[in-house]
Amino acid sequence: MAVSKSNLIYALKHGKAVHISEVESGLKCNCTCPACNEPLIARKGQKTMHHFAHKAKSECEYGYQSSLHLAAKDILSEYKTIVLPEVAINFYNHGGSYKFVKISDAKEITFDRIVLEKKQGDIIPDVIGYVGNKKIYIEIFVTHAIDENKLKRIKSENISTIEIDLSDIDRNISKEELTEMLLKDNPAKKWIYNKLENEWYNRFIKHSIKLMINGSRVYHCPKSKKKWKGPPYAVITLDCQECEYCTDINYDYVRENNNYILCSGKERIAEIEDFDIPLEKRIEITNAQLERDAASKISQFICPYCDGNLVIRESQYGEFLGCSNYPRCQFSASINPETGEFKTRY
Repeated sequence: MAVSKSNLIYALKHGKAVHISEVESGLKCNCTCPACNEPLIARKGQKTMHHFAHKAKSECEYGYQSSLHLAAKDILSEYKTIVLPEVAINFYNHGGSYKFVKISDAKEITFDRIVLEKKQGDIIPDVIGYVGNKKIYIEIFVTHAIDENKLKRIKSENISTIEIDLSDIDRNISKEELTEMLLKDNPAKKWIYNKLENEWYNRFIKHSIKLMINGSRVYHCPKSKKKWKGPPYAVITLDCQECEYCTDINYDYVRENNNYILCSGKERIAEIEDFDIPLEKRIEITNAQLERDAASKISQFICPYCDGNLVIRESQYGEFLGCSNYPRCQFSASINPETGEFKTRY
């Protein structure tokens, strides 16, 4: 048995959304289309999936969309509870860095009241949930996701907004399954805009400095990622994009003018928790980690300056490790003849 894309499984009865399973067959269902308000027939036979059909056998372009919208809004109004998605900063969405910072886990909240489709400034959210004086917008995506204009208005109002994507659900979804999807944690929900995420993002940016890109290099890298005749640097495509300190990237390899990254490495801020640690302590902790990372590379005979190969060389003072890219790379480490341990010559 199959169900057409135009068939409805929810309808309007006495001002409430009802599922096809909740009504009598035929015209006894006493239901109307939520889009065009025409009478519906409940078809509950054996050959096709149970659904509502228009009595006049007319096609209603927005019937399915309106019925699912109506059902979703009714369920949210009835239960007044929802699990909000986790809040995180995905820096890629802001400027191209692959940095990702989690702010809070998914959590269940209970609304004091729910308001449906009430105009707010220049927009009409599907659902407005109030907790005290705070409000959250909930958008139901059936056939049309939030467009750029609406998103721009939401951001200007600075109201946290989630979108629940119902565009690919089973057309014969039961009311229990739809309720589970709307109220519980699942991938169909996402933040379109989150006020807290925006505040934390701006805080990271405030503690970042602009480092200019020269070709593919970013000089004065706070981690001294690479050293090669001159100040320490990083390679934008190899080091910066996935660096925990890279908060924004303005890079066009075709147009090289005014290319830069925003980097929070000078203040050693990578996570939310770092804002609560004094700067001196952050530097102490991260420098120790950088030294451990360098020691790990050296133990694998990888140059910590340029990632070249380390080779054992001879001098008047005995054996030492030197970079195979010498003289362009000046890294070297002495070898303790008794223990075999390496000591970097910075």
